[in-house]
Amino acid sequence: RYGRLNESVTVLGSGKSEIAVIDFCQYVRIPNFIGIITRRTTTLLKGAGGILTKCKRTFAKEFRDDPDYTFNWKEKDNKFVFYKKGRNKEGKEILTPISEVYLKHSEHENDIESYWQGIEANLCCIDESTQYTWPMVNYIMSRMRNPSCPEVRPRLKMTCNPMKTHFLRKWVDPYLKEDGTPDRSKDGLIRYFQMVDGEIYFAETKEQVAEYAQCSLADVLSFTYISATVADNRILQEVDPRYVSWLKG
Repeated sequence: RYGRLNESVTVLGSGKSEIAVIDFCQYVRIPNFIGIITRRTTTLLKGAGGILTKCKRTFAKEFRDDPDYTFNWKEKDNKFVFYKKGRNKEGKEILTPISEVYLKHSEHENDIESYWQGIEANLCCIDESTQYTWPMVNYIMSRMRNPSCPEVRPRLKMTCNPMKTHFLRKWVDPYLKEDGTPDRSKDGLIRYFQMVDGEIYFAETKEQVAEYAQCSLADVLSFTYISATVADNRILQEVDPRYVSWLKG
């Protein structure tokens, strides 16, 4: 369900790194697609069990039996390159690069512009987004464009574990019960927003946002939230029934 959502911004409750990686598989065969997965530090990206490991495992499974496409990890450039297979006149296999998925860290808030300036992307995933401040997320949102791949409308997806003090709490409040727990009946509910004087303004309809922000309906962005708890990770609990106990540890 997470991967099929087409809203401008999607927040997924609880850190679902594996789902975030799988989400990219539906786009990497599209020419000129550019994706980015970011964590706050390089260690979180490349450490044991981190995003790099998950990407290699997921993409290897995705392309294992694909006769037409393959991929390769470029360590120097911190990116995965995806190729379309072909043959030249001599019958030798040739690989034509068609898309890329970058892994980026964003460790220091004051350096966010230097980390991201000039970048364009169709899809960006901020994994564990509560480790990011609003100025960091705001700047990353400004990078969501890629005119070379009009087939994939720019989207930002964020995974997070709940934090009362984080700015995302205000974004997801309409999806919560009075006691702060998720209201599962509101999962996937679409709301709308636009930036107004450096802040996000939300409303129930595009028309309300356009009137308040004094913008066109075409400029209004969409948002949704899908809650998740450890109970939703059935596969992991089957593999390790003591997983919850380790979390409590």
